[in-house]
Amino acid sequence: MKKRIVIVDDDEKYIANLEMILLSREEDLIDIEVVTGEYFQEFFSQSRNINCLIIDERFFTSVIQKQSIDFVFVLSYSQTEETFNARRCEKIYKYSSVKEIFHKIIGKLGLPVDSRKNSFGERTNGETQVIMVYSPVGGVGKTSVSLALSYQLSMLNKSVLYINTDDIQNYQIYLHKEEYIANGFERVLHVKDEQILSGLEGAVWHLEFDSLKPFRGVKQSYGVDSEHYVYLVNKLKQNSVYDYVVIDGDSTFGKFNGEIMANSDKILIVTNATNFVTQTVNTFLGFVRASEREKMVFVCNRYNQEMINDEEYAVAEYLPEFNVFFDRYIETWYESGVMKETALMLV
Repeated sequence: MKKRIVIVDDDEKYIANLEMILLSREEDLIDIEVVTGEYFQEFFSQSRNINCLIIDERFFTSVIQKQSIDFVFVLSYSQTEETFNARRCEKIYKYSSVKEIFHKIIGKLGLPVDSRKNSFGERTNGETQVIMVYSPVGGVGKTSVSLALSYQLSMLNKSVLYINTDDIQNYQIYLHKEEYIANGFERVLHVKDEQILSGLEGAVWHLEFDSLKPFRGVKQSYGVDSEHYVYLVNKLKQNSVYDYVVIDGDSTFGKFNGEIMANSDKILIVTNATNFVTQTVNTFLGFVRASEREKMVFVCNRYNQEMINDEEYAVAEYLPEFNVFFDRYIETWYESGVMKETALMLV
């Protein structure tokens, strides 16, 4: 029998994020019901049998004590930990990471970490998943997010290939590399050679994840377009070479990115909480097809709590801004666990 989880809160974005990670990982084992403040009194006017109640502290009143609830998580606005009753009620900081809250919930309910896995790091269907990372605004940290996601997926024991599609590719400085593709792979890619995978080995770096080496010149000078990347990705999928292919798209919105989006399983949109970027992303969403919109996951980079959010979308993860020396920049992202929550949602 499925476990029944009830979430009581008025913050729709917060609820959406929590629902996303719970349902994406435990959909076969749980049922979720959301109660907003408007319906709070009506809902709890009847006796309810609930396995887990997740409730904003503003609604935690004596009404709750009368219900049959196995365990209650009270979402607090204070970071001071407090346990009401170790057996059936615990206060947790509302703005803890979604991953932390997720693990506390499934731990109390006695559920597996991920009901869709046979064992740690083992996919049940063996299909390659393609994730495109995109932003309609340049300079928001899209490449850093792409590399961090690739790293975190690899830490979940997934095989990952990172592909950068910028016109001028210089992401290698993050990885402390200097070389370029030098075995004629550009030509093989351009002509869509049937044996393209045989030349892939010499065209990638083997780090924590694999990374396709950058072109020495502008990619268009090699005649490489979206159709060539789609061809490569389809070959990788047909042969199940990787669990995940992470495609770092450029910031244009047109045929190139449109074709890659159409051939991606998920589209990760990178934004930040500044008014300009938020409004640009909101405008961009008005242009995309419903089929692409359904595949999108949003992360907000360089976020601090003083920023005013005006998004028309639910954010899966808020990423801090790092002030570190450049030679340790991407390592700081890795070590800080940035994009781990999102990676957990995607696996």
